[in-house]
Amino acid sequence: MLPGALVRLDSAALIGGPAERATNEKGQFRFIGLAPGDYQLVVTISGFNEGRVENIRVALGATTESTVVLQVTGVAESVAVIAAPILDSRRDGLSTNCGKDLIENVPVRRFSAFDLIKSAPGVSATYPTGGAFTQDVSVLGSSTNENAFLLDGTNFT
Repeated sequence: MLPGALVRLDSAALIGGPAERATNEKGQFRFIGLAPGDYQLVVTISGFNEGRVENIRVALGATTESTVVLQVTGVAESVAVIAAPILDSRRDGLSTNCGKDLIENVPVRRFSAFDLIKSAPGVSATYPTGGAFTQDVSVLGSSTNENAFLLDGTNFT
């Protein structure tokens, strides 16, 4: 698969109509929480013919994998120049932002926001054996009181 391809999933089992996702930088995609049923997958990206897989059977609680082969329609070459963000030398510190795509696709259990926080680089649980305070985490060796955690701008440390 290719990065940036548009993947459309359709089925009578889908409430609210077809679902769409873009493939990630590795060309992968994931639809989670699907109801059991038969699905149709359509993949489109510029420069390739539409890829289509039909009669994909999804069972209750199962993981179903599907590979789509795309045929090249014509070869075109282009160069895209993307501006990089400017480094702000007045600001120190580290941050990790969890957007909608990450939250939907990250393969970790999600019982609380701290389960996502623990998946960020440099973060480890201070009670890795599942102690009483499993929400306590250490970031790059700091103590639990030296960190701030924000959810939509609200501090829930």
